[in-house]
Amino acid sequence: MMIVKKPNVLLSTMLIMFLIMAFVSGCTYSGKSHEIITALTDEELSYFNGDKFFNGEYMNIRNQFLSSTYERPEEIDMFQLFYCGSGIEEISTEEERAAVVAYNNWDMEPDCVCTKISRSNMESVLGKYMGLTLADTDEIGLENFTYLEEYDAYYYYHGDTNYRMEIIFSGGEREGDIIRLFYDDVFFVDGKKILTLQEKDGSYLFVSNVYCEKPIEDDNKADVGLDQRSDGSIFSLAIPGTGTLSLNAYPVDFPFGLDLTEKSRKSFRAESFGNVTVVESDNLQVTYLNPDEGVHTVITIRTVKEGCSLAGVTIGDTEETLLEHWTGKPLKKMDSISYDDEVWFGKCDFAYAYTPEEGTKSVVFLIKDGLVSGIEIINGLDGAMY
Repeated sequence: MMIVKKPNVLLSTMLIMFLIMAFVSGCTYSGKSHEIITALTDEELSYFNGDKFFNGEYMNIRNQFLSSTYERPEEIDMFQLFYCGSGIEEISTEEERAAVVAYNNWDMEPDCVCTKISRSNMESVLGKYMGLTLADTDEIGLENFTYLEEYDAYYYYHGDTNYRMEIIFSGGEREGDIIRLFYDDVFFVDGKKILTLQEKDGSYLFVSNVYCEKPIEDDNKADVGLDQRSDGSIFSLAIPGTGTLSLNAYPVDFPFGLDLTEKSRKSFRAESFGNVTVVESDNLQVTYLNPDEGVHTVITIRTVKEGCSLAGVTIGDTEETLLEHWTGKPLKKMDSISYDDEVWFGKCDFAYAYTPEEGTKSVVFLIKDGLVSGIEIINGLDGAMY
């Protein structure tokens, strides 16, 4: 009897082992790769740092895939990707612009350029560089554009840009058909990132663009440094008991969803940038543009409010504390500040400013009697202020 059953037991055991192997094989297929990871050669890295894929003449739409972070292609911010267009020249007609104005119930056309992105060109870019259709994406940020069905196109008026002219990767690695490129985002100045590409048909698809993990080496060190800050940007002011205010676009008017008290407001129209609003709060001033209905773009934040901080530096800190915290980024010491700044802040002994190379945004720390007496975050738009 036992001799008769042994083949059946063996067969059952082999069948179970086969099913287990098939299950594991299936997980391996859809999960992590077992390819060997190798560093990119100098020639390969030079290709990505050159003008053949990134960089080159304006505008290279591939550069724009670094304008937002995303863990999956579907999560890319469409507003940031197509902020300056699709890379394919499109000119809006007078009739189209009039239709945009009418759709938004504006009194007049904004005094800045109208960017047009036809749906077909949007689909072309997404298909070529992500293997997606517009419907495949999460459509993040798409609501910031004005869509006109009769023209099957998206429109946005703006006078600034999010386009980075030069991309430089410090290193990279290959794992099968996957390429990972490492870079310090000196354009947004918000830390180190990893761009992941997938090689396909002689070109590359964009897979993800995420922040690097930055473990704190010293457990006793409270300050995590400029490249390890939790707010993601040095152009952000932490207001105690309120939240964080940044040089960003907000979908609502002041106080932008924060617990801030409006003391006064004045508005005027700038020739190049349209409607400008200046709001005074408690020891805080915010200047922002309103180029489009529902878009409020903060361009200047000034404060002398106690407890406010930026990148670990707080109003009332000593000059020595400022210099100790501000590591890895060059500060420029200045004997004077702009007239507008002096009118609001009053006299100071001197100031320190940081402006990323080729950037238009600056952070300014005012020093009086050896202490940080004020902080300013400003976007010069046409050019850096400091």
